[in-house]
Amino acid sequence: MLKLLFLAFISFGGSLPAKGLYEEDTDFVQILTQETFKETLEAQEEKNQFWIVEFYASWCGHCVHFAPTIKEFAKEIKDWGKLVKLGVIDCGNPDNGDICRENQVHGFPTMKYFLPNDRLYDQKENTLEARSTAALKEEALKIALEKNVAHENGLGRFLSLEKIEGAAVNDVVEQNSEDGIFTALVAAPSDMALADGSTMDLLADLTSLSEISIRLTDEASVKKWPETKGAILLILEKDAVKMKIELSDATSRAEVLELLSSTLKTEKYSWKNVVVASSLKSAAAANDDAWAKYDQSKVYLQDIESALLQLLFYDVSSFPLEGEALSAIKKYVKIVSQLYPPTSRSIDVDLRNLSSELETVSKIRKRKEWIGYLDKAGLTKLQGSQPTLSYAACTPSVENLRGYTCGLWTSFHLFASLASDEQASTFAEAMSEMILNHFSCLECRENFKKEIEQFPLAGVTDHNSGVKWLWELHNSVNARLAGEPSEDPKFPKMQYPSGEECVFCKTADDFQMEETLKYLDFHYSKENLVLADGEKMVDNDRMEDDADEVVEAIKDKPKWMVEHEKELARTTEPPKVDLKSFAHERHEESRQTTLEDLFKELHKIGYDANEIDHILNNNPHATLEDKIRMLKKKVEAFLIYRKSKMARENQDMKIIDELSKDPEIPLSHRTVLFAELAKMNQIRKEVEEEFQFIGFSVLDTYFCIFLWTASTSILLWFYCGFNCRCCYARRKPIYRFQRM
Repeated sequence: MLKLLFLAFISFGGSLPAKGLYEEDTDFVQILTQETFKETLEAQEEKNQFWIVEFYASWCGHCVHFAPTIKEFAKEIKDWGKLVKLGVIDCGNPDNGDICRENQVHGFPTMKYFLPNDRLYDQKENTLEARSTAALKEEALKIALEKNVAHENGLGRFLSLEKIEGAAVNDVVEQNSEDGIFTALVAAPSDMALADGSTMDLLADLTSLSEISIRLTDEASVKKWPETKGAILLILEKDAVKMKIELSDATSRAEVLELLSSTLKTEKYSWKNVVVASSLKSAAAANDDAWAKYDQSKVYLQDIESALLQLLFYDVSSFPLEGEALSAIKKYVKIVSQLYPPTSRSIDVDLRNLSSELETVSKIRKRKEWIGYLDKAGLTKLQGSQPTLSYAACTPSVENLRGYTCGLWTSFHLFASLASDEQASTFAEAMSEMILNHFSCLECRENFKKEIEQFPLAGVTDHNSGVKWLWELHNSVNARLAGEPSEDPKFPKMQYPSGEECVFCKTADDFQMEETLKYLDFHYSKENLVLADGEKMVDNDRMEDDADEVVEAIKDKPKWMVEHEKELARTTEPPKVDLKSFAHERHEESRQTTLEDLFKELHKIGYDANEIDHILNNNPHATLEDKIRMLKKKVEAFLIYRKSKMARENQDMKIIDELSKDPEIPLSHRTVLFAELAKMNQIRKEVEEEFQFIGFSVLDTYFCIFLWTASTSILLWFYCGFNCRCCYARRKPIYRFQRM
């Protein structure tokens, strides 16, 4: 038991969350997570604040491209902390998935704002469309003005973004004089350009200074104070001019702020982290050369699997699913289920199960319902309902580059190369619809739409044209993104394949199409696939529409399993088996599966404590996980076989005897087999006694049983009593045997 408790700490699969695109200390943003999002926005001191939050995905190329804009915007408004605060959250981190979905985020990047005392996260209307620093500032200030944010968050006494004139100016100055605070009057048009912003930006900057009441006015309203003409900033102490600064397109906001702070000796607000640091999850330190251990001349099925799971579990996020969106999923899942390489992980079978489940579905209302379909199909057994994805050859040299997008392109090329002439156009169409409807990088969707206008789907008519179409499309995307911030320095966007990868594919002028197609077909062939540890290819003749075909390949299959698979291939109405009962459960706290979880699952499918201890004590620790997985698969296959139509209708004593003697099948299941075997032996004994009673020897009995099952004509011949030693004299037929 001590060994078991010790081994429970050993886990496998998954990966730590990737580092996001921002650094809190240098980028002036609040990094939010699943745990800190509501905790921060609903804190007593923050709930009346105006917040802007960027929802992004660290793998999204457009988000990487947009990150410098956000950093510049954050730097510009770092002094506006009393008016507006900026947060970011990485929805590409599976741990943050729930809060991103609750906020109705279906594409990246998405900018949402939350008004003071308004924390309705499921609203879709509170989004910012601006995509430049200047536009973001303008939109933020416009919302603050229209929604009267300054009044709502308690700044009303110190700031009004609305212009005041004439007597209203005198009233404000008089009130501030009584309260003993400075008055800042910005007498200039609201849209006047300064060296590093606008008049409105300067007004927001001034909120960082304590005990100053700020108002926007016009030049005419400040003429009562001497030597004031043109655009000007007046600082009044009571009714006297303390400072005046002329404003022009050469005026620097930063210099104005510094001058005021030093002259007035007033406390200046500085950017600070409002998120509890201890609650932030730190990502694992990046291994700079992790990518180097993978052979880039190979295709790793780990990349294909991770990209597929990310597409199905995370990119499918806009609910309800119906119409074109649901149709796109159905098409893609169906064709990919036919093209996915069949391995012992049975992902192709899971996809066929999913395709079958979705056939009659017209609407999926919520994500929970969608995950239910994925679970029922068997896809959650791979990495749980919130996959922690990891990549192989698509591992980036710089964190957050490549990864998912690399895996997605690799999978597209693999499926295109495995498609037959008949499947090529179907795959190209299904792939395009899936990207246009569900790929969560919104900018990428629009760019992809333009790409397929340049490379029409009508050009895909057979295998070769399908491979060529995808190759041209991919190289067009590479040409557009070359040199962009999303480009991995170790894997630059280039026209693929390079001369090093394929010597004969490229001349000085152009690609040799015949050689290029040969290279692509080989590179993305099953022969060039690298499988995960313990994974292996299996027979490609598995029945495509068979929900009973979930028996994974294991070493040295017993005869009963081989016969079962052959029978399944001939079955026209295969029984449907719910795999949910086989306890593919995910460890919810660590989001990883431990050996303790595996032993619990073995217990659930029939192994008792003594059998589990025997497994633990008689297998080397180095191979223990593989052994447990193999046993689990074997027992699941056995249970499915026992539920199958073949096992119910064609009980074979030899197979049952073989199963009952197999020590790797739990005793609890073999006990049932012992009872069945005893019952069948009793029936056989009674039949023998019946024959012997009427004079048959044991040899005669078995000979007659053989004849009885061999041919209809021999049966008729036997029934007529010909050569029957009991009735030979009277030549009467025997129709049944009974005791006298």
